[in-house]
Amino acid sequence: MFLRNSFSVLLLAERKGLVTQMERKLILFFVVSLIFFVWCTTAVQAQKKSVVEEILDILLANHQISEEQYQYLLKKAMAEEQERTQGSTTKTISQKESLKENREVSRSGEKRYNETRINTYWKDGLHFETDDNRFSITIGGKIHYDWGYINEDADVGKFVGEDFGSGSKMRRARLFVKGNVYDNIDFKAEYGFSGGEVKVKDLYLGMKNIPFLGTLRIGHTKEPFSLEELTCGSDVTFMERSLPNAIVPRRNIGFLAHNFAFDKRLSWSVGVFSETDSKGNGFGENDRYNLTGRLSFLPWYRDNGKDLLYVGASYSHKFMDDGTEERYRARPESHLTDTHFLDTGNIPTDDIDLCDAELALVLNSFSIQSEYVRTFLNPSSGDRMHFDGFYVYGSYFLTGEHRHYAENKEAFGHVKPRRNFQVTGGGWGALEAAFRYSYLDLDDEEIHGGIMNEYTVGLNWYLNPHSRLMFNFIHSHLNNIGDTDIFQSRFQLDF
Repeated sequence: MFLRNSFSVLLLAERKGLVTQMERKLILFFVVSLIFFVWCTTAVQAQKKSVVEEILDILLANHQISEEQYQYLLKKAMAEEQERTQGSTTKTISQKESLKENREVSRSGEKRYNETRINTYWKDGLHFETDDNRFSITIGGKIHYDWGYINEDADVGKFVGEDFGSGSKMRRARLFVKGNVYDNIDFKAEYGFSGGEVKVKDLYLGMKNIPFLGTLRIGHTKEPFSLEELTCGSDVTFMERSLPNAIVPRRNIGFLAHNFAFDKRLSWSVGVFSETDSKGNGFGENDRYNLTGRLSFLPWYRDNGKDLLYVGASYSHKFMDDGTEERYRARPESHLTDTHFLDTGNIPTDDIDLCDAELALVLNSFSIQSEYVRTFLNPSSGDRMHFDGFYVYGSYFLTGEHRHYAENKEAFGHVKPRRNFQVTGGGWGALEAAFRYSYLDLDDEEIHGGIMNEYTVGLNWYLNPHSRLMFNFIHSHLNNIGDTDIFQSRFQLDF
């Protein structure tokens, strides 16, 4: 706009004989060069963190403010910096013009929204956001690379039919895009690329701010079951989830409603799902529908989550066609091998009930978490049977951090080191030591799926909030067969 007006003024001056054509070109060249210089200077300054941003980062790392408070203050600081750089007068006129345009109403009475400027910034991913905050897009992903060694007893190798050794594996490689549209619609599309094929992870649309229901999500997403399962794979304390996770429902296609109460201290979720394969397909002759719900509560919460007590419960009922088969399998707590040590085989089943009890306690740097899962099967013939399992683990941060409970996710989130690791002039990141015991029983009646228990010792080195090195030693005991020792480690990066 400024360049166009300048060109018009110079053209008029040339016609009136006030300036020559050559003088007009020189003046235009000077104006364009000045604009380019200002733009470059602004771009360079935008890449540098302001003092306010650095202070907010420190407050967030020390958990003196919440993630929501951080985002609010960061946006406010960015707006003030933008106003300071561009000039308060220009900002005010721009805001008035944008507000005037957005309030225009057509003759039919329909509000018309015009294009607005898009702001780009980096915070836990690449963000694109309009000035009025009505539209936003975030691009992110994760890479988990594992390597290790498995040493099994001869009887275990004979039982599972495989001799193990050492090697490496790309555990996770994912990309996602998520965002908001017109304040009340959100979406997410996440795909996994490990294992040589594309797998659908989260792929859904959501409608927010619905009375009583809160948010209604439609698409491929996790069923609201189990604290450990709902915790992101980048945020679980150990490299793999515990043994009982083998009988827990995961992602399926359906409708999910969830909401909060009492300042997000109480949350509930309920949904109806159709079971799908790894590509999100669930069409076939045998229908399998799940009704799943979860209730979680924080009876004790203080100092921005440094100390808290979490309790939760989940329930799921599987509606199945007569004779539809169900199968439970479990490998050790390692994905270096695809061999399952426990296996019930296919069981013709009419319906299934699953129950889960959840508990977590955080006392600053120390935390305990435990779950008990039990599934009841009504087979097409014979007596009702059940399988169950549990885990309990404790962790301690040697560098003083604590586990962070993300209320909006109803699960634990990223650990933020007090000082990020840097080779020179920085900190050492965060160190966490952990120990877990887990147990899974897939034996009942005529089904002999096996019984296994495991002890896991873990050490996590958080270089920063988005990368860490993990080391796990697992001693696995397969009942009446033998033992297996697993040494494994992981480097992970997520954004």
